[in-house]
Amino acid sequence: MKKWYIANFKMSKEVESEQSIVNYAEKFIPLVEDVEDNVVICAPYIHLSEAVAQFIDTDVLVGAENCAMWEAGAYTGEISAAMLDKAGVKVVILGHSERRNYFGEDNTIVNKKLTLALKYGLIPVVCLSFETEDAFKETLKDQLDSVLKDVSADENVVIAFEPTFAIGTGKALGKEEVKQFTKQIKDQLKDKGYDFPVLYGGSVKPDNAKDFIVEAGADGLLVGGASLDPEKFAEICTCAKD
Repeated sequence: MKKWYIANFKMSKEVESEQSIVNYAEKFIPLVEDVEDNVVICAPYIHLSEAVAQFIDTDVLVGAENCAMWEAGAYTGEISAAMLDKAGVKVVILGHSERRNYFGEDNTIVNKKLTLALKYGLIPVVCLSFETEDAFKETLKDQLDSVLKDVSADENVVIAFEPTFAIGTGKALGKEEVKQFTKQIKDQLKDKGYDFPVLYGGSVKPDNAKDFIVEAGADGLLVGGASLDPEKFAEICTCAKD
C-alpha cells in the first residue's frame, strides 16, 4: 500500500498570495520527483486553481481543506464537491478537528460531506478527533459508525486521526502511542469490513516522521505547520524511502 503524505496549509500567512503557491511549487517539485507514494497539497480555496496549474504535470495531487455538506443551492460562501471536482481537485479533508471545534461540525455533517465527495470522485481524508486517550476509546466506534455510514468498503477513503492537544502545539504523540492508536483504528475498520489507510496527524516534523511510518505503522501523515516549508515537507515525504 502506498503511503500518504498530506500537506494542510490551512489559513496560514505563508500562503496568503497566489505567488506563494508558485514559489512553493518551484521549490517542492524537484525534491519529490522520485517519490512513489501519494503526495497531496491541500491549499486554501482561493489558491486551488493556481495549485492545480502548478502541479498538473506532476504526480502531486491537489486537495481542498473542506467542502460543503450540500450538493448545490443558496448557501452563501460554501464550496461544493462538484465545484472542487471541476476545478481539478482530487482530494478533500473532511471533519478536521478545527472544523469540529470552531464551526460545530459533527459526525453527521462529516458523513454528508463524505457522501458528496465520493459521488464526485474526490478522495476524502476523513479525520477522527479526540482530546484524551480515554475519550478516544469511548468515541472511536461512534465516530467510525457515524462518519462511515452507508460507505462501501470498495470506496477510496483515507482515515486520519488527530489528538487535538498535538495540533499546532509542537507536542506530537510518541511512536508507541501512535502505534497503539493506529492498531485500534485498523482493528475497528477491519471489523466493519474496511481496509482504509490510517494516517497520523499532530505536530509532525522531519525528525519524527520516520518513526510514525516505519516503527508505529501509520499509513501516512497529515502535516500542518511543517508542510508550509517545501524543504521540510519534502523531507517528510521521503522519510521512509531508505
